[in-house]
Amino acid sequence: MALPIKKLAADLLRLEINTIVTENLSGSKPNNFRRLLFDLAEDYRLRVARYDTMFKGSSSFATQNTEIRMEGISNLNGGQQAYQELVKTSEKLIEVFSEKIEKIPDGSERERERSRMILMVRIYEQSRLILDIFRQLHEEADAHLAAGGTNDAETYPNLLWDNDYSQLQIEKMKDYDLTPDQMGVIRKAYEIGTQYILLQTAVQIEGDITTYVTTKFLEMPLAEQEILLKMHDTATNTSIRLWQYLFQTIGSLIEGLGGSVLAKKKPAAAVTGGGGFFSRLFKRG
Repeated sequence: MALPIKKLAADLLRLEINTIVTENLSGSKPNNFRRLLFDLAEDYRLRVARYDTMFKGSSSFATQNTEIRMEGISNLNGGQQAYQELVKTSEKLIEVFSEKIEKIPDGSERERERSRMILMVRIYEQSRLILDIFRQLHEEADAHLAAGGTNDAETYPNLLWDNDYSQLQIEKMKDYDLTPDQMGVIRKAYEIGTQYILLQTAVQIEGDITTYVTTKFLEMPLAEQEILLKMHDTATNTSIRLWQYLFQTIGSLIEGLGGSVLAKKKPAAAVTGGGGFFSRLFKRG
């Protein structure tokens, strides 16, 4: 039990709060990771195809759950091949955007193209992380079978490690059995998707707080900026309070196990109510 708790504590050494602009809200999200991977791949494909259309003027892309015709894209599910294609196509578009940006003088058009390229970089990097998860699941499934484990996917769902199935098939399948790290990667990728981050605040356990403001936010009317800043400030304060509570809980569990992964970072003062970072930070509440 000690190792999972220490791992969780180590993962909490940094807090990140994002304020995102989105075109629409569905009101709910899929309740399993296979569906998250399927929907995320579709979101990525639509964005890649849209930008490909901008440059070539010949590709066609759809709005939802329909065919996408684009060079390099043939798999419309959410499995290994789909993300391999996304890595390759997004990498090509990064190169195209980079060449285009070099020819554009400083200004709003240059910033717009840079934001699009950054989005392609996100798709490239997140797709590679997801491919690494597929690799891990594949290796675990092979090891499971080599050790004489069951070949029943209902009992051991990770046997079907590749998510190369239709949406209808996924709805009938048992979900993956994932590690917290794997769940975190997929959740974060899905939550941000292809949306634009306007504001981001990163808080380190040592007490360093950094807020990033995008040029897209600065170009917005002042009234909208004020509303978003208030929302971001509220979200940041709430997240930090929840973060403190998690540290208090984990700190108590680690003390009971006779060790602390956080000793080198010295969060004990914050957990026990001493003069550390959290005590100073939350005294105002």
